[in-house]
Amino acid sequence: MQAVSSSFIDAVEAPIRRITYGLRISFDKTYNDATTFFTLDSSLLDGPDVLSPSESNPIQQWYFYKYLDFTDRVVSMEWTRELDFPDSVISAMADVAVDNYDDYFTPGSSSPISSYILPKRPMRLLSGINGTNLPQFVGITEKIPVVDDKAKTAAFHAIDFLSEMFKMPMNKTIAMQDARTDEVLAAIFTQFGLDEDQYNLPVCRNVIPFVFYEKGQLAGDVIRRLMQAEMGSLWLDEAGIIQLDPRVSATLDPVWTFDESNVVEIKTNGDDHIINTVKIYAELRKVQEFQTISSKASTDTTLFVVAAGQSREYEAELQDPALSAVTPTFGAGSGPSWFTAALPDGTPITTGLSVTAHELRTNTYVFTIQNSNAFDVNIDQFGLWGQPAKVVDKIEYTEVDQDSIDKYGEQVLEIDNTFIQSTDQCDSLAFMILDQFAEYANEVEMTVKGNPALQLGDIVTLDVRSYAGTYKITKILDRLADGGYTQTITARHTDVRRWFVLDQSLLDGPDVLTV
Repeated sequence: MQAVSSSFIDAVEAPIRRITYGLRISFDKTYNDATTFFTLDSSLLDGPDVLSPSESNPIQQWYFYKYLDFTDRVVSMEWTRELDFPDSVISAMADVAVDNYDDYFTPGSSSPISSYILPKRPMRLLSGINGTNLPQFVGITEKIPVVDDKAKTAAFHAIDFLSEMFKMPMNKTIAMQDARTDEVLAAIFTQFGLDEDQYNLPVCRNVIPFVFYEKGQLAGDVIRRLMQAEMGSLWLDEAGIIQLDPRVSATLDPVWTFDESNVVEIKTNGDDHIINTVKIYAELRKVQEFQTISSKASTDTTLFVVAAGQSREYEAELQDPALSAVTPTFGAGSGPSWFTAALPDGTPITTGLSVTAHELRTNTYVFTIQNSNAFDVNIDQFGLWGQPAKVVDKIEYTEVDQDSIDKYGEQVLEIDNTFIQSTDQCDSLAFMILDQFAEYANEVEMTVKGNPALQLGDIVTLDVRSYAGTYKITKILDRLADGGYTQTITARHTDVRRWFVLDQSLLDGPDVLTV
């Protein structure tokens, strides 16, 4: 739950309360007056000036934008957060309808913002009680608004900045060795220009011996696999900060109670998430010592001709992905990695060739050879020196809860993830998954007297009708419309575990040990 004062809690619980809210949008994406950008040779390193965001990267430093207040035009606002299992990633989206009686939000109109009514406009939503508004959503519009000429409204759909990042390709290849989940995520966020104060990444449990992701891969594909292996939670919070809970984080005590006084409707959703068999597959790779990872011998008659005065990319095939590779230099033995050239008749060439660019990819190493000679040359030999990550073992892991299988039949979850690199990791993941999902647990959906401070993952107590016990919030849908505020919560019955934490938990105490 968001940190709030006791007076705010009193206002939430009061029988009569005034619902307040706010809508902010930055259509022109100008920066607030307090922002100063870094200027080479005049700004201090590690000083207060910030790097100017790229127009092609709308997620970078969103909080420096100047937002206009459109609260008085709100017709309706709806925002939702939901956990994506088993990827352990939380996504959020919002839908907002605004009064468009004067065509202010109509593209191509005479509106002063007409030229700025474009996709990817930063948006912030707030809601609260009695004038104390809490942040609820920070994101970016996906498209231009849908204009209803008859109703004179304009409707915006927005996704949070983390979801926007997931759709963007990685802008460079990165290979890492013995890296924790939080370290890999930090490297990814750095690629997208995020400052350290835009994310909170505590030390994670999963250590990956070899991490490789290639330029062009979607960030979402990489991050979801990382979080699946970590089995923590990753989300953009209501204030726009990326948060991460590791797999075994401090247990939260119930933060709120729902009873007859604040539950309007409640029903059972059923449960489609029984899992009593966990199967995990992965290849275990280990980074090797430097060695030749690709080569071409003089006996290979395949021609690779670089035209006079031109450059050409040479794509060397790799049997295994590599942590690093040494850039080739011209001449046999001129360096750990090298290449040679000859005329078509085999006469060796000794000058006029150099490597101008290089890139390590998953299965290839690409380097660009510049030929400054006045004649064509053939690249007849090369040797590439690097550190390959070879498959040293394979995981084919299965863990079951036989009691659950006997009751419900076999319900299988299969995970194929190269970021899982040990059987201990498999044991830990399987234990926690079976602990949560091997038995039937009521999932309820309830419309409640809303509390804007509640967050996804909060533990709440239910004592209403036939429902009792502790539940974990897995989805929150808030809606403001027609002068009213409704909050619909989906929550799953859970037995709260207090996981053993080194240097904090008591030996032989009640805390549950996992790997």
